[in-house]
Amino acid sequence: MARLKKKPLHPDSTGAAPEHSKPEGSSPSVLMFIPNELDIEGRPDLHRLPANVLFAKIGTNAGVPVIGNALYEPDLSSLECSGSQCSLTYKNKHGGDCWLRITYHTDRQTWNGEKSVEGKIVGFASGADWKGFFTHLTLLGLANGERCVMNSLSDPTQSSR
Repeated sequence: MARLKKKPLHPDSTGAAPEHSKPEGSSPSVLMFIPNELDIEGRPDLHRLPANVLFAKIGTNAGVPVIGNALYEPDLSSLECSGSQCSLTYKNKHGGDCWLRITYHTDRQTWNGEKSVEGKIVGFASGADWKGFFTHLTLLGLANGERCVMNSLSDPTQSSR
């Protein structure tokens, strides 16, 4: 059995999983995250889009509690604004064919989000307020085949033998 190496529990950890990884075990817990708004000097039109989006799930791997997380970062070259909507694609920091598309509708003041993993749409959410929309979107958690980083949730004061 492979042992998990301890890594920092930060969503921007640089330790990408070498293969598709996901926490396994009975009754995994999904977490939700509310991102900050994208803040780029001279681009107030992007303020209603997120700086990044984090998906996570807690489970067990070989009996060890773990948290898996995938961070999606904006691809500014994908920005499309037309009429009353702006859309931006976010790519999984850990690779693979994993993306997220966020669209903000200025006329309705609503957001839509669509998540794709390995060519399949795995979730969709929409909402009329920032907190509610991102609560529903990130509650999708991790999908099968989604690239992520796994970190041990073991008590760091415990010694391993």
